[in-house]
Amino acid sequence: MKFLSSKKILVFIALIAVSLSTYAEADRILRFDAGVCSGYPFYGDQQITESNDTFNNGIYNRFFIGPVINLSFKISKPFKFVLGADTLFDLVWNGSLYNNHFDYACYGGVKFYPGLKGFNAGVYYAGGQRLDYCNQSDVAPLFNATSWGNGFRISLEYDFLYESSSEVMPVLGVYYRFMPRGNYAYDNILAFYIMLAY
Repeated sequence: MKFLSSKKILVFIALIAVSLSTYAEADRILRFDAGVCSGYPFYGDQQITESNDTFNNGIYNRFFIGPVINLSFKISKPFKFVLGADTLFDLVWNGSLYNNHFDYACYGGVKFYPGLKGFNAGVYYAGGQRLDYCNQSDVAPLFNATSWGNGFRISLEYDFLYESSSEVMPVLGVYYRFMPRGNYAYDNILAFYIMLAY
């Protein structure tokens, strides 16, 4: 039985690979995009904002980065159904001290191409969580996980692969994600991204 289920999985993966690699975008039903994002999270929890502002007396390094992936299914010519995930690492550090935040979400929704070549807009239902890791000199290392939040994500992007005969092209975009975190706190994440569309 295990062999049969493994065989079915391999056949399914092979069909997806053929779909992604042998057809031009105009004929493709299934597509995969992957890339990186950077942006800025506006935290609704005042304690998080204050801990970042006062970290190491205001002397620190900060960097925002994360991966983005999408799997899209063509519904009709201007519409695609999209399943995806994005993350944003908010890394705050100075030497061995750190105050890091890891935001991640999965989403599903619809992407619409209004007839302006590769320009499109997307609206998605999103679910996710934020993890906080803190190690400051005056307190013991702390870990905190917010409640799971159900929010939404909207995106604007330009898809260079749309209606192209190429097999791989870039996608440039920006997204806004609204995420409840529990206790009446809400995070607003604004990020831009670049992906490769296959």
